[in-house]
Amino acid sequence: MINLDLKISHRNWEEALNMLFALLIHASPGEVVCVTGPARTGKTRIIEELRTMLDGPNTSNDDQIVATAYVLVDNDGNNGRFTTKSFIWDALVAIRHPGFYGLTDTENITRKFDRSSEAAMKKAFIVGAKHRKLKYLFFDEAQHVNYVAKGADAPHMVLDSWKNMAKQAGVVLVLAGAYPMLDTLRNSPHLIGRQYKVNLPRYYENKDDLNEFASIVGQYSACLPDDLVENDLVSHTRYLHRHTFGCIGLLRLWLLHAAVYAKQYRTQINKAVLESTRATDDDLKSIGREIAAGEEILFRGTDFSALSVPEAPCSPEDQLGKPVKKSQRIPFKAKQRRYKPGSRTAGEE
Repeated sequence: MINLDLKISHRNWEEALNMLFALLIHASPGEVVCVTGPARTGKTRIIEELRTMLDGPNTSNDDQIVATAYVLVDNDGNNGRFTTKSFIWDALVAIRHPGFYGLTDTENITRKFDRSSEAAMKKAFIVGAKHRKLKYLFFDEAQHVNYVAKGADAPHMVLDSWKNMAKQAGVVLVLAGAYPMLDTLRNSPHLIGRQYKVNLPRYYENKDDLNEFASIVGQYSACLPDDLVENDLVSHTRYLHRHTFGCIGLLRLWLLHAAVYAKQYRTQINKAVLESTRATDDDLKSIGREIAAGEEILFRGTDFSALSVPEAPCSPEDQLGKPVKKSQRIPFKAKQRRYKPGSRTAGEE
């Protein structure tokens, strides 16, 4: 049996957990705490840990008190769209509202859903949250709000409504999501200046980060059967790092795939097996673009001298080699256009 679904102790996760816990216990009702990072860096697991720390030993068995509630922001509408009404329903179930929690018959659920207006469901949530003495409301995978089908302004409008709902319910709102969430957050006028942001970063290509990443590789390697590993996987640290962009979740998936592959073909995990099971170049390009866009938003105006940003992979040696360059443009000044001779239209001269 191959099992790599284990809790890995590593620096970035511990630092983010400690920061988030400190922010949450000092945050006031109605405030928003955001946790973001590349996909598969452990955001959902950090929420699980925070809920365990915040719930305490007695609240989980008390039907009246729910210290924390968790809602997965799911795009379960038509054609994979996010719908606010379905989401509010999930929030009501999360706080175990008696009018919505525990329904098992599909016909009754459909009838209840169709006959309940979204406004009425929001009011029911606010009343229910107060009754349950809810303190912290976690919305996970918040980037899925971008799939709402009501125009370009809709995603940040949804975030504004969540902020207002949390304020009326008297709870601290925690938004967790991958980097695409950041672009929506900065377009939300009610959240700008009213949020705490914690980044759960990947590991970069510098000495300290590579040493920490090697420790993580070693922990995973120790969990694999001895007969599946040709050599210590730590010797492949740089290769593993370059094809995961330093993301722990991507590393776990890759090593699991490699272990299954090795067992299936009665071989051992070596460089050839790792090459056969790594993410494709197209997948790495897509992941790299998302990471680069998110880090550009997070670290704008910061010194990038020690920061490597992923690019489309060309060869293992140069995937992460180029640092982010600061923009040389002057703020609020349009970039000058250059016209070819004779290409200007009439009236532009």
